[in-house]
Amino acid sequence: QLYIVYRLLLYRRGWKPLAVLVVLCWLMQAVCDPESDTLNRIRYNFMGGIVPFATGLLFARYGRELGKPAWATIVAVGVVLIVLFGGNFQTWLWIPPIVCAVSIGAVKLFPDVVNRPLAWVGTISAALFVMHPVARKVFIPISRHGDVYTGLLLYIIAAIALAVVADYWINRRKRLQQLSGGNAGKAETKQ
Repeated sequence: QLYIVYRLLLYRRGWKPLAVLVVLCWLMQAVCDPESDTLNRIRYNFMGGIVPFATGLLFARYGRELGKPAWATIVAVGVVLIVLFGGNFQTWLWIPPIVCAVSIGAVKLFPDVVNRPLAWVGTISAALFVMHPVARKVFIPISRHGDVYTGLLLYIIAAIALAVVADYWINRRKRLQQLSGGNAGKAETKQ
């Protein structure tokens, strides 16, 4: 949904349409009862993801390369803000972009030995994006019945396993072309 919203409303436009969209989507969430089904539905649609999406888009457009001291400061301040904002529903709505900033900062600060496995997950991210709703539908209900960590752990393992399988099938043709020196793709297109 966010890709469609981006293409229709935000592509090649400045920050103002993005700011209006963020405020509108935030207001939709801010007026909801924190325990309501309406809020849950909003969060599972583009309105619930627009704040971190906007943060990433703004950083991609206007962000600058930062050094390790700046990233360390972002991580430290971000962790404090997450703890402080977590106790109030209205401030909690702003935690997702902070989590994104802390995650990026942590990756910038991690040594290569930690970043290599994370980079591998990045190579299957397209397949993970497609497959995680399948795993979520099966394993997240386990979390709702009291086994929070078991459900989340099973969800993560299943989502990654499904993504590995999907990535294999998505990239199978490309691998076959590489193995045959490009001839397999040419033979398939002739048929």
